[in-house]
Amino acid sequence: MNNILKIGTLLRDRYKVVDILSNNTGFGITYKVRDSNQPIQILKQLKKPTAAKLNIEDLENSTE
Repeated sequence: MNNILKIGTLLRDRYKVVDILSNNTGFGITYKVRDSNQPIQILKQLKKPTAAKLNIEDLENSTE
C-alpha cells in the first residue's frame, strides 16, 4: 500500500495524524491521531483485498 498518510495530515477536518504506528501488516496501516475533540486515538486504514490475496477461485469452471 503506497498511500501512507503523512504526519500532520488532517482527516475530515477533525483527525490529525500524529504518528505512524505500523505499516507492514497484512491488513493495513495504523496511525496515532489526535481528535480535535478528544485525546490521542488510533485510526486504522485497511487495505482493499484482492482476489489473489483472498485465494478466490474461478467457481464457474470448478467441478465437484
